[in-house]
Amino acid sequence: MANIYVRSTDGNDADDGSTWALAKATLTGALAIATSADTIFVSQAHAESTAATVNLTFPGTPGCRVLCVNDAAEPPTALATTATVTTTGVNRLNLVSGYAYIYGITFNGATGGVAPALQVMSSNSAAIHLVCERCDFVSPTNNANNTINLCAASASGVSVRLLELIDCRFKFAHASQGLTTSSPGNIIMRAGPAAATVGPLLVAGGTVPNTLFLASAYKNVQMAGLDLSDFASKNLFAAPSATQGLFAALRDCKLGSSVTLVTGTWGGPQSGYVRLHNCDSADTNYRFAESSYMGDVVQETIIVRSSGASDGTTPLSWKLASSANTRLWAALASPDIVFWNDTVGASKTVTIEIVNDGTTLQDDEIWVEVEALTTSGFPLAGAASDRMADVLATPANQASSAVAWTTTGLASPTKQKLEVTFTPQEKGLFRARVMLAEPSKTVYVDPLLAVA
Repeated sequence: MANIYVRSTDGNDADDGSTWALAKATLTGALAIATSADTIFVSQAHAESTAATVNLTFPGTPGCRVLCVNDAAEPPTALATTATVTTTGVNRLNLVSGYAYIYGITFNGATGGVAPALQVMSSNSAAIHLVCERCDFVSPTNNANNTINLCAASASGVSVRLLELIDCRFKFAHASQGLTTSSPGNIIMRAGPAAATVGPLLVAGGTVPNTLFLASAYKNVQMAGLDLSDFASKNLFAAPSATQGLFAALRDCKLGSSVTLVTGTWGGPQSGYVRLHNCDSADTNYRFAESSYMGDVVQETIIVRSSGASDGTTPLSWKLASSANTRLWAALASPDIVFWNDTVGASKTVTIEIVNDGTTLQDDEIWVEVEALTTSGFPLAGAASDRMADVLATPANQASSAVAWTTTGLASPTKQKLEVTFTPQEKGLFRARVMLAEPSKTVYVDPLLAVA
């Protein structure tokens, strides 16, 4: 286990990096001798700039730390956030592969026109897990192609990659720039202990891109506790094509006003989904939205059931709007509605109230599915549904209902209920969801289960 010191102001890559006086001049020089047991201390005054492509390859097993620090002590006793690594001209900056925890460094991509300007996890063959905290990723040139690629390997079937970004930020210089991936990758972006002082996801002084995540290769994106308020009247995600994929989940984030969750057309049922839960630009804690090839689900506060679901103050329902692509076997699904059950060995009936404008829906067009613990002695769930029996069965109307709704804007409100009966054999959760298979249809669902 060794400490390796890096400082551009007086360092030399020919030195051994063992002290500040013998510091390496570049992060590349330090990584050339680093092992997974080492800590690389990067001075707060470090401002590395290279007129050539820079490839930062980290150790091949977990453990290495790369820390921006105050160089007043040796070893350092205080972290800092002012070190920079920059490439100039049309030379990319690549964080290639390996394992590392990186703190407080700004990575500036190519200053000339090149696509992309900055690449992270760019190896085709090596496993990668990078954790970056208080780091900034910058595309400094006003060129539409200078994107920031967070999973930049060019081949399919590459090793597993995981990128964790804690209190990290981005800066762009052109509205057509944004974040991309070139091959499968897992990306976690979350707030950490410095979130209140770090502020919005975008560094001040840059250009807000039209779309944060551009259409590109498969990606699994998780975002939590982020300030996305810069994206007012902009888009968070571009819908993937049939050969791409996007599986994204956002929770507890601050949004920009009039933000669009997904722009464009989903390429197919395999293209994935975007789920946004408890994220808003105002002081509400009930907003959610889900988008996929099958359609969209959002919260509704106007067309609501009387004495139905509420956050304690605001009555709520779910608006399910199916696309033209739904089928019996490929329906738009609502989020799960969860209910704890203490009854064992006695039948239970779950009822969900719905309303739509002018159509009596049948059991091949909409139904409820319930997952419950129906096996004694094991936590093994069984499924119950009021869908028609199979694809060759004759559909029947779902039951009509007389419950009261506020139906402002509906010309001919048609109220129905979805019901299913089953017998739980273990205490535990019911998980119910509404499935809408009628193409291009809007239905309002009260997510307050009635269980009898």
